[in-house]
Amino acid sequence: MTTGTKLKILHVLPGTALQAVPWAYDVITGLCQEQVASGHQVRVLATNRGLSAADIENLRATRVGGVEVVHFPVDRWIEMQPIRILRRFYVSSALVKELKRTIPLFDIVHIHFVFPFPAIMAARWCRRLRVPYVISPLGNLDPVLHRKSKRSKSIFLRLFGRRALNQASAVHFLSTGEQRMAASFGVSSPQVVISLGVDSERYRPGPRSGRFRAQFCPHADRLIFFLGRIAPSKGLDLLVNAFASLAERDPGLHLALAGPDDGGYTQAIAELLRQKHLQKRVTLAGPLSEEEKIWAFRDADVFASLAYTEALGLAMLEAMATGLPVLLTNRAALAPRLASAGAALVVAPEVTAVAAGLAELLENRPLWSALSTAGRAFVVREFAWPAIAASFLDLYQTILTKPATLVSRHDRLPLAASEPDPPSSVVSTQP
Repeated sequence: MTTGTKLKILHVLPGTALQAVPWAYDVITGLCQEQVASGHQVRVLATNRGLSAADIENLRATRVGGVEVVHFPVDRWIEMQPIRILRRFYVSSALVKELKRTIPLFDIVHIHFVFPFPAIMAARWCRRLRVPYVISPLGNLDPVLHRKSKRSKSIFLRLFGRRALNQASAVHFLSTGEQRMAASFGVSSPQVVISLGVDSERYRPGPRSGRFRAQFCPHADRLIFFLGRIAPSKGLDLLVNAFASLAERDPGLHLALAGPDDGGYTQAIAELLRQKHLQKRVTLAGPLSEEEKIWAFRDADVFASLAYTEALGLAMLEAMATGLPVLLTNRAALAPRLASAGAALVVAPEVTAVAAGLAELLENRPLWSALSTAGRAFVVREFAWPAIAASFLDLYQTILTKPATLVSRHDRLPLAASEPDPPSSVVSTQP
């Protein structure tokens, strides 16, 4: 096979609903569309969990920019399970049948996530049918997240996930930070680092419309914004406590927390707000549409990304693309690169440090402007989809023509924990 050979690429996702699988939209409209634009045949298989009939029909009608996206129903028995974590496995018998039929028709399969049922079954059928596959954990191997459901995920990983990972042609990480997080899982397959991209044209700077504020926080003079899963790992307790110290002396300051609930944690945050008497100063906006998300980025004054652990931080990058300055903790995988580029304000994950950082961004206009300009430039330079899609195609071609050049690493990571990530590109881990 030559470099110019057109490939048949199959992507497998647990679902495409923005609220349930937020990265799916970017994988399809960014990575997959760029692959189609390069002349490759691309198909996406996913379940329909979280989608309405109208959503599915719209995707089918538009083919998502030339990408064929096919949905399969989640089995009714799994949807009726009282245990929430079981419902999140996206079990679909119809999808399994399609995987068995379809996988032999493709040159390579790209599996997104580790734990959902579609990922495990796609890896199994790739092995049985001898079709090479790449698997992208997309944060699934973060040890902090495993603490929430340690027993169930450990059993699942031992029975199914470890084989899927260790028999992959390559395991793809979003950053060397995510790769370091996953080190304890003992992945023995070749490992590569390629970030996901950001559509910097869609998330471009624009005038403040006031639509988000009018809908969610009409009395806000200045607005701090968070977007992501409402989950313990996102550092929302840290953000709320820091905001509380600022709100006492700034009556016009408001905080908006947007995103889907994860395991009922929204109730815990609501209780914390009640204890702090902040119900009228903090808005729990819930999941946002793409349009509402852009309104929020342009209406906000600061974006707070305070996760205790973060493989990439896609919402943060989208905010930066709109010119919204970002405050994040040094626990984020991209923190060293952003700090080095002067593209974000990085602080320790402590209430006093976060409060001081927020105050600095709200009050220091030269700093605000510098971060706004540098942040957008960083995203445009480092996270452009065409270059990132080309890196994935290089990876696929290498697997299909020269798999021996992808070297596994067992004893050390390519970068120390204090070093910044390399530019977005394929990085083979060397012995």
